[in-house]
Amino acid sequence: MRHPCEGGDPETLSFFVNIRLAIDREKQLKKWKRQWKLNLIEKLNPQWRDLYEDIV
Repeated sequence: MRHPCEGGDPETLSFFVNIRLAIDREKQLKKWKRQWKLNLIEKLNPQWRDLYEDIV
């Protein structure tokens, strides 16, 4: 089973085979400052395109 991680590249969405790795990545990103997260999104998805259809 593949487990999505929101913290991956917003344009390609990261998937982890190991749920523990996905959880660890989520915890890592939760510690980031808001501006760092916004900068990551702006860099990889500057139009803030809704990626929902890409992941279902």
